[in-house]
Amino acid sequence: MIFIWRGIGFLVPVVFLLVGWIVSFWFDGSSTKILNADYLGWTSLFTAVLLLLLGLMTHNKHKETGDSQVKHKRAHFFYIPILYWGVIFGVLSIYCLAFAGKESSPEAVETIIEEPVTRIVNFYNPGDDTLTYIVADETGEGLVSREKVYPGQYLSLELDMKSYLFSAYNQNRETTLLLPDKEYANDTSKYLLLEDDKGQFYQRILYPATAAEDDYDEAWLVLDGKHNLILVDVTEWCSGKIKTEDIDSHEWTEDIYDIYDARDLIEPLNKKVFKGKTIRVLAPGEYLTEKLDENEQVYMLIPFEGEYPDNSFISGWINSLN
Repeated sequence: MIFIWRGIGFLVPVVFLLVGWIVSFWFDGSSTKILNADYLGWTSLFTAVLLLLLGLMTHNKHKETGDSQVKHKRAHFFYIPILYWGVIFGVLSIYCLAFAGKESSPEAVETIIEEPVTRIVNFYNPGDDTLTYIVADETGEGLVSREKVYPGQYLSLELDMKSYLFSAYNQNRETTLLLPDKEYANDTSKYLLLEDDKGQFYQRILYPATAAEDDYDEAWLVLDGKHNLILVDVTEWCSGKIKTEDIDSHEWTEDIYDIYDARDLIEPLNKKVFKGKTIRVLAPGEYLTEKLDENEQVYMLIPFEGEYPDNSFISGWINSLN
């Protein structure tokens, strides 16, 4: 084997494999693959240290013959002295630990992409009277926002992930909305029970938007506390001018995706992901779009009060926006 190694040069692969086996105990089974940058980096680093020490002990050994010094033929592996193998593994460890895989690995991507910590809440006024909404923080006393919303309009507010008191009142200072409603307050996934010197009270938990790009994250509050919302699939009706008679004859109740109670924070399509689709939700009163993006799914929010809406109600609403 003189053409592959000389002397103790065979220790180069032996040391590398032995160190790799020891280092593997610090990584899970899927991470000990040779292409794993961190695993290879640490294995190379410890291998480099051992080979450098071994190389320094053997590299400059010599013997004297009379007045001359004749160096031993150096131990090598593939004609590279052990000391130089230590340098090679040292450089490899620096590359793996400092550069390799830092931009393309899933782990690196996760550290770069921050999870959202806010969410947009839309305050919608479906009635004929101007309404004012109030948002307070966890203490129940810290005012976050107070704004007037005119009839048929909505205002959007980006809020941090925490719990809030949501309320609204009309021009006569009469309360029209106060969250939570007793029916929903016991849902601990939505409401948080707090306490101060005045007693216990509930607040609505506002979870942040998701990191996914193919879902809908905005939330809605109906300020009069009376008009519920339905979510209707209108995708096939967003391809240009639609005839009134076609809308009137369509079976709209079959396209209702969901119905939402005005007494709670409304979260359309909450955590629903449509693979391969992009989602658009049209606000109440927003006109049908005349052009669809590729693989786009479009829904419309429609307010109603009282009985469950029938085909006539939905077609009348959509015709008014066509």
